[in-house]
Amino acid sequence: MTQTERLDELISSTVTIPTIPSTLAEIQKIVNDPDGSAAEAAEVIVKDPAIASKVLRLANSSIYALRVPVSDIQHAVCILGLKILKNLVVQATVLENFQGRGGEALSANWLWDHSLKTARAARGLAGLIPDDPGIELEEAYTAGLLHDIGKVLLMEAEGDSFLRAVTLSRLKKVPLYESEMDIFGFTHASVGSVLAERWNMSATLCTAIGKHHDADLDPKVDGAAFLLQFANTMAHSVSSNALCYHTDADIDEEKLASFGLDDSETFYALLSDVKNSGLDQL
Repeated sequence: MTQTERLDELISSTVTIPTIPSTLAEIQKIVNDPDGSAAEAAEVIVKDPAIASKVLRLANSSIYALRVPVSDIQHAVCILGLKILKNLVVQATVLENFQGRGGEALSANWLWDHSLKTARAARGLAGLIPDDPGIELEEAYTAGLLHDIGKVLLMEAEGDSFLRAVTLSRLKKVPLYESEMDIFGFTHASVGSVLAERWNMSATLCTAIGKHHDADLDPKVDGAAFLLQFANTMAHSVSSNALCYHTDADIDEEKLASFGLDDSETFYALLSDVKNSGLDQL
């Protein structure tokens, strides 16, 4: 048995990893099919009122600046495109299933606000980096959205132990993933990676989520994880100080330079955009 298989077995014996929701599974099948169409996606979306309303809301938002409001799902899907649609379905799925379940350990609203900010930062970085970042823009957004989902699963399955990890992180002033390793033998990043794999996400995305807290990542080898790690830091740096655990929110100028982002004005414009994104933008 490989190390990955042992980790998967260990996590599965501790945490119940939810199966992929049917709407997300159907949308992913359409998006991944070269012959998949907006018409097929619309047939799926129209059966899910919650997601259909989000599709219409986004299509009619100021982002698209339409002269005439859209009320037809198929038209809205054509405007958004299949890749953006998949991200919206992932977002809706995650929020619907997990929002409000933070319990004592962590504010769920804060967690989702941070995840949305990380998603915006990741997509923005992927578009700014001169060299190939190793991950597509919309996939980078999905990685940011799901990067901390392992925390939610740990809160759900092992609430008392997760609370101890949070307390240990705060008292010892060490990152949460270090205290998780002490208590569980694995981290929320590993749990999130397993969820992404079970939900049939790409290998690139699964690896990025699983390694986003790894030390000494090589941007040329671990490009997607390196990008996600920095996006996470960006989101922490502009988020309200509502954390009950320790984290490092300092922007590392050396890492910034390693992205080839010499135009600091462009980067800080993105950082400002990240600060203004979040739950209030849904």
